Amino acid sequence: MDKIQKFLQKKLDKRYRQAVYDAINRILSGKLEGLDITTVKKHPGHYRARIGRVRIVFCIVDDEVHLLNIGYRDDNTYHDI
Repeated sequence: MDKIQKFLQKKLDKRYRQAVYDAINRILSGKLEGLDITTVKKHPGHYRARIGRVRIVFCIVDDEVHLLNIGYRDDNTYHDI
């Protein structure tokens, strides 16, 4: 099981679950309007979406979205990308 699936299935708090799944679906379909998205400093071409305490880090390469990391915001959130 990869890191993203493990977080979504075992660690994600119930109060964020539906909002995170909705945000993931919108990111993967390219409908980014209305999401809190900014670029990740020190990582050009990488973006993060914020849903409460949860961060979804992704990049877009050749019009294809790649999820890089999903997790709660902490000191290591952006180190693994």
